[in-house]
Amino acid sequence: MDDYMNQAEEQVRQADGQTTNKLKFLPASQLCSAPIRTDWIIKPYLDKNSLTVLFGEPGSMKTFLAIDQGLSVATNTKWQGQAIRQCGLVFYIAGEGFSGISKRVKAWAIAQQIDLEN
Repeated sequence: MDDYMNQAEEQVRQADGQTTNKLKFLPASQLCSAPIRTDWIIKPYLDKNSLTVLFGEPGSMKTFLAIDQGLSVATNTKWQGQAIRQCGLVFYIAGEGFSGISKRVKAWAIAQQIDLEN
């Protein structure tokens, strides 16, 4: 397996025309033997070092869930009883329904008694 990995790394270097290795290939055995550490923002729902996507049937409350989680993280407000382990800036991409998002954000702020000014 190591020979195969070395050959793959050499092919990447040659394709890039570089002599230094910028990509690190790991055999599955090494990948799986590494300790798993999860850095939770909202345990066990939102991991700091991951890309999160919500998907589901229309009308399944995806937007409400995303806004609720995002604003909880941004304002360090408990989410559904769960502590926010690290608050911070939240970037929300509205794939659809942009016209209704401001109403949902305002409703969340009223329900949580949060001032959106800051």
